Amino acid sequence: PVQVHYATHPTGPLPAVDLDVAATAAPYLDTIAGLRELLDDLPRRLADVTRCGLPDTLIHGDLHLGNVIRGADGRLTIIDWGDSAVGHPAFDIIRLTSRVDDPEPLIAAWAARWQQSRPGCDPLRAVELLRPVAALRDAMVYAAFLDAIEPSEWPYHAADVPANLRRAASMVV
Repeated sequence: PVQVHYATHPTGPLPAVDLDVAATAAPYLDTIAGLRELLDDLPRRLADVTRCGLPDTLIHGDLHLGNVIRGADGRLTIIDWGDSAVGHPAFDIIRLTSRVDDPEPLIAAWAARWQQSRPGCDPLRAVELLRPVAALRDAMVYAAFLDAIEPSEWPYHAADVPANLRRAASMVV
């Protein structure tokens, strides 16, 4: 099976965050155009991400506007760190901007900060490469969720896995 280690440690991949893409995608390989090709291309895609030169960092894992609050003093605070892990920082900016009308200015500002602190890195390329991987990760998160919820709730979320797999496959040009 294809496994994606989206977090590493100097001693090697962190097994706690292995993502078994193949198991989640297997039932849909013949019905979602481009999914098999995306999975076959994952090793090359992830090697290209590594060449972008950004280090693994602490990532929130579920960074969206609902997990950012403004205090009485006007300062922003990121809350709900339950899905945090060590991983590629592009996962957070992809998630944060996924429902923003015009995400490019935020992504450009994020990339500029990385380029300033890590000259020679290519954060914009990393985002481009990881967008479909982030959608695959979302599919796996929903698959795990479906495995853990009561049967009466399953129909409300059954379409989440294939929807994210279709989204991932559609992002590959």
